[in-house]
Amino acid sequence: MQNLEELQSYLASLTNESILTGQTVVAAPGCLPTPCFPDVIEKVLEVLTEHEWEELTDRARNYLKWISVKAEAIDELAPKPLQKSTRGFELLAIDRDGNSFGEIVVRSRELCIPSVLVRFASLIATFLTVRLLSQHMERDHEDMPSLTFTQNVDTNYLNYPHTLKTLLQLFPEYQEMFYFEINEEVTEDYLTTIRALAEDLEIRLALDDTNKMNVNVHHQLLDLADWIKIDFQATAYLEEQLLAGEGE
Repeated sequence: MQNLEELQSYLASLTNESILTGQTVVAAPGCLPTPCFPDVIEKVLEVLTEHEWEELTDRARNYLKWISVKAEAIDELAPKPLQKSTRGFELLAIDRDGNSFGEIVVRSRELCIPSVLVRFASLIATFLTVRLLSQHMERDHEDMPSLTFTQNVDTNYLNYPHTLKTLLQLFPEYQEMFYFEINEEVTEDYLTTIRALAEDLEIRLALDDTNKMNVNVHHQLLDLADWIKIDFQATAYLEEQLLAGEGE
């Protein structure tokens, strides 16, 4: 893949179900049977992050291009539903051995992989996984449920706003089915970048783990966010209150 125009044409071809399926690989037996897209991730990263990609060893590249994602349910707690309702899924990075993000970070440091490449590989896998799911449901004549898919956005993305913008433009479905969760550790220094990206690209935002977020950052981003999330500890407390009839 030589340039952005060729990459754009290649990714557009993956809207064809048979072509994307042909680019999908399941990790070797003994690993989680998640869809992986090693060739696609490699093609995208070698164009969008050319310098960083060239600096990697072959082992590092091979590890990075097998990053995939798993889905974790997002349940609605308030306004109080009649029953627990799954509204969507957060897509979380895993490697080919099923290791979660924390282990990926450790392994990436050992292989001298820049953090931003891990984030972009995960985002590419996210878009392709949902695209593949949508294509297979259409093939099987099933209605795609009105679910939301999200991925966490931290400062490693926001330090590369131009690359992030280019990547999003290569996957236009981000405007239809995706929300980007602003990480609870984001500081006030990134408010301008977040607002510019949201307004320029019409990105839909959610705020992640807001019970741990800086209060001023929380308030400054509320007008951009369609909804907020809380962590598992705050969720457990809120569920207790709702079950006791002390909240609506």
